Amino acid sequence: MINAIGDSHVLFLFSDGGNTDRGMPGVARYYLGPRTMRRVSHLYDRLLPDTFAGLAMKVDDVALCCFGEIDMRCHLHNLIQDQKEAPVVVIKRLVARYLHRIQTLETGEGRVGVVNVVPPVPQCDTDTSPDEFPVAGTEQERSEYVAAFNFHLHEGCYQKGIILADVYSAYVGAGGLMRAGCSDGHVHVRNNDCVPAVLASMGVPPKGPLG
Repeated sequence: MINAIGDSHVLFLFSDGGNTDRGMPGVARYYLGPRTMRRVSHLYDRLLPDTFAGLAMKVDDVALCCFGEIDMRCHLHNLIQDQKEAPVVVIKRLVARYLHRIQTLETGEGRVGVVNVVPPVPQCDTDTSPDEFPVAGTEQERSEYVAAFNFHLHEGCYQKGIILADVYSAYVGAGGLMRAGCSDGHVHVRNNDCVPAVLASMGVPPKGPLG
């Protein structure tokens, strides 16, 4: 059994044929609301530990944490400006805190992993209003943030032996943006035909770049 835990992307990535009302066979979805990776990474935040406590995972079960798209889309740019640091410095710190939190979670007989962040949806493919899905930074900046975040997440998972489900490589296209025809017209993957193959191949990533 795969337990997918996170923000709204768990409802879309792990839907049954794009129907977000039903989960993909073999996947239990736990939607925790529009929570940021930065929030759930804090050791004082009980959202993830309390959710994991109710899973009762068995041998071969995997819990996948799916956070970060909100951070990359509408918080990271402002965080970089506020802290007056290079993007890579801020991103590496976020990744380190996130993976440290992941390692503290009780998994019973199962294992824990993470889902990386999907590529940003090109502006030409979305009818999203800033009020509904806020953005900070240019399209190019956000695609670079996501690519850098996923690169360092890959590295961290390799170093710490954490499972990685690499949805990013399955959906990234030109300019680091989501491939045409794959989005819901907002920020999510709608056409999730690639996800079963991602799940079948997931594991502790090899050393080296994505792709």
